[in-house]
Amino acid sequence: MTIEAGFEVLPFQQAVITSAKCKMFSMPKVMGKAFTEMKEYLDKQGVMYFPAPFTMYKNVDFEKLVKQNMFTMIMCAFTTKYDFDMGYAIMADIEVPEGMELASYNYKNVASCVHTGPYQKVSSTYKELYYWIKEQGKTPMDVSFEMYMNDPQEVKPAELQTKLYIPFKD
Repeated sequence: MTIEAGFEVLPFQQAVITSAKCKMFSMPKVMGKAFTEMKEYLDKQGVMYFPAPFTMYKNVDFEKLVKQNMFTMIMCAFTTKYDFDMGYAIMADIEVPEGMELASYNYKNVASCVHTGPYQKVSSTYKELYYWIKEQGKTPMDVSFEMYMNDPQEVKPAELQTKLYIPFKD
């Protein structure tokens, strides 16, 4: 697989989010509930927001990630708790209810690409994007963003599109 990667500015700077820490197999339930609650709140408030929800993973050890074999990746899915924010990008400050917060993201330099296929296979695209960043002489930061461009309830897993963003240091 070869990715089409490039540099850009993160397409949003502020968002309504909720934070979580859970194992990989709990993520669909945790994210689904949070995205639904946030979307309902934003719609009720009449707030303009980017329709594709996103997740920001914190404390990503890309050096470790790219060296993992399939067995290690599967073990991590059962044993590692991932720390992440999830939310919707918004255009203006708003008041948020308990359980949600406003977040600002000031990552001007990001590398990006699109992963097409099941979420369970996104790690191979992350690896390629990581190596591409290194080939460009940049140093990836320890966070990544995923923007979910279509809905797993509406398209087949093979057709899912996830835009990946990895901020980097100059």
